[in-house]
Amino acid sequence: MTWQSISTSPDQTSIVFGESFPTFLLGPDQISEQHVSILLMCYSTLKQKGGTGMSVWQDPKTGKWKYKFEFQKKRYKREGFKTQKEALLAEAGKRTLVNAPSLGLMELEEPPSGYLEETILNYLKYCKKRKMRSNTIRQKYFVLSNFVKSIGDKPVELIRKSDIEAYLELRIDSGKSTFNRDLRDIRAMFNWYYGREGIFHNPANDIEKIGEDVELRYVPPFSDIVAVKLMATRDEGDFLETIFYAGLRRIEAIRLLWSRDVDFESRTLISWTRKRKNGTLTPKPKAITKTLYTALKNRYERRNKLDDRVFQFSVEYLNDMMKRLCEKAGVQHFGLHALRHLGASILLSENVPLPAVQEYLGHERITTTNTYAHTLPSSVTRAVEVLDNVGEERLIMSD
Repeated sequence: MTWQSISTSPDQTSIVFGESFPTFLLGPDQISEQHVSILLMCYSTLKQKGGTGMSVWQDPKTGKWKYKFEFQKKRYKREGFKTQKEALLAEAGKRTLVNAPSLGLMELEEPPSGYLEETILNYLKYCKKRKMRSNTIRQKYFVLSNFVKSIGDKPVELIRKSDIEAYLELRIDSGKSTFNRDLRDIRAMFNWYYGREGIFHNPANDIEKIGEDVELRYVPPFSDIVAVKLMATRDEGDFLETIFYAGLRRIEAIRLLWSRDVDFESRTLISWTRKRKNGTLTPKPKAITKTLYTALKNRYERRNKLDDRVFQFSVEYLNDMMKRLCEKAGVQHFGLHALRHLGASILLSENVPLPAVQEYLGHERITTTNTYAHTLPSSVTRAVEVLDNVGEERLIMSD
């Protein structure tokens, strides 16, 4: 046989005939009896070149299908397929890998084998080992479990672009951001599974994100933040001030340790973030302002000496805390992130250079910081005076 390609459409049946055998790049439901017949005929040619013919059968004990063949005095086998068609397709793919050099193809690395549900569980274990945030892992689990429920549990190698698109069509009604988030998580799982692109192409890579409507983040009036702080306990107030004055994310504030991260002599604290592509914790020094110094110093004096954590709050407690404090203060609900956002907005309104604001927020890219530079609330100047009136220093993040 000579090289040729037959396609019914770009995303459906595609049969590539090699020098001695065909490879089917299609899902199990797309395999027809004609395709199976082609396999049977071509494997007889393969046997003449030093390989044994096709051997696919069903295990009477488990009911699962398996294949086994020999090529150039080496045996290859795999089991656990739910249908005969899946076993046939997997065998054809394996023959592509082992026979690639003789066909003039690049040396191919075989991806790990497995069904989608098992692969998702292994991927989530990998995410946990990389110490991704628990909320991130929960979100991935939510997306990927919905994905497998939608398309069914099948070998990962057999999942097509059309399978992913069919699932995403069901999700687009929940919003464009939901569509893009689910696509991102599915694509990341496939990238992890295959490791690199070869003949096994990530089917999610060819699906484009859809445009999202840009919405400005809600920045509460400063008087609302003051009202919320007045409703907080002493410990809660310390946490709010640390978020605001140091520009920390809540998880960074939760990670703070007295012995490792707080230096009263140099008036600095170290925040630790995973906002990097490789997921490693990265230290970031932060200056301690006068107000924050006083709050942390008083907190240090009354600390529990058996617990090195600066704050003992859980994420769940903090979520409930902001809802409770906003309701108690009688203001529109806002999250802890609004404190960082307002701090950055005040710095920008005082003409602080953008790189300095980037450092305050701990952003890796200055383009992210630019998203904060929208129209500021007109009450910011008045808000600074309000805070002065309740005994705080002026809210400029420098001493």
